[in-house]
Amino acid sequence: MFITEYIKVSELKPHKRNDEFFDDITGEAWEEFKESIRTLGVVEPIVITPDKTIVSGHQRVRACKELGIDEVLCDMRSYDSEDQVLQALIETNIRQRGIVGGSAKKVAKRIKALEDIYGIQHGNNQHSRSGNNFQSSISQEELGEKLGMSTRTMRNYMMLLDMIPELEDLVDTGIVSTTTAVAIVRELSPEDQKSFIESLPEVEKLTEKKARELMASYKAEQENSADYEEVKQELARTKKETRRLNDQNHDIIVENQKLEKRIKELESETPEAVHAKKLEDGVFTFEAYCRSFITNAGGYVWLAEEIGNFPEELRKRYLRAVANVSDWAYMMEQNIEKSRRLDG
Repeated sequence: MFITEYIKVSELKPHKRNDEFFDDITGEAWEEFKESIRTLGVVEPIVITPDKTIVSGHQRVRACKELGIDEVLCDMRSYDSEDQVLQALIETNIRQRGIVGGSAKKVAKRIKALEDIYGIQHGNNQHSRSGNNFQSSISQEELGEKLGMSTRTMRNYMMLLDMIPELEDLVDTGIVSTTTAVAIVRELSPEDQKSFIESLPEVEKLTEKKARELMASYKAEQENSADYEEVKQELARTKKETRRLNDQNHDIIVENQKLEKRIKELESETPEAVHAKKLEDGVFTFEAYCRSFITNAGGYVWLAEEIGNFPEELRKRYLRAVANVSDWAYMMEQNIEKSRRLDG
């Protein structure tokens, strides 16, 4: 259906997604636009749906309201689907304004919406949704021609969908260019984007080269901070383990003191009983000392993994200490074996 007629401006409704994709004309350009409407009137009809939703002409209707124009000529058109309405809204506005224009993120949203409508996935023409009544199919390159940009530029804009509001503000004010914003989004997560922007010096314009230099410094600082946290956590774990070993050693010392006290008490008893008890307490004491040694030395088993990094003198001392322990254990085993042979 296609009907052209005058309709009251007050009855026309803006499309609910128009502000998502387009900015209002402002400043001197807006005053010139209104002057054109005041002088020449609305030359091209407003395109609307049967329920009087504006598809093309939001700025003309806005100007009519400010100028007090009550009625405007409209083309009422029927569409097969909401996708067709959205496609007409975006592409018609781009053609009429003559440039892609608007904020970088809104440009990205327009590209994303059109790619969804045309079913473009990674540069092919396959439709991504079933039941889509909109049959027209174009390639990503053809869409780029419609928008007046290369596929690479389109992909860069699409990356800006992930930029945080703080970065979007810098782009809109011209401090950060679109290409610089793309470099930041490509390199940093949303969380890091925020921290990075907060660390930026005050500049009138941030070039891509300078942004990359600052990002490199920022990443280095983040890595150093992460290394510092790791070392700090390891130190905390070491201190905790040291406290545990100290507590354990204290318990062993207390137990040894009890044994020494008991030995003194037994000295007043018969030689046979004293000898028997001495053997028992001796085994207990020997066991306690061995346990204490294993506990204390066990905390330094990691030194074996670092032996390749020891200076020569330090390495000799370490190996000599290990050899002493090994020799002592071997001597004990030999004495025990000798005693067993004698008993046999």
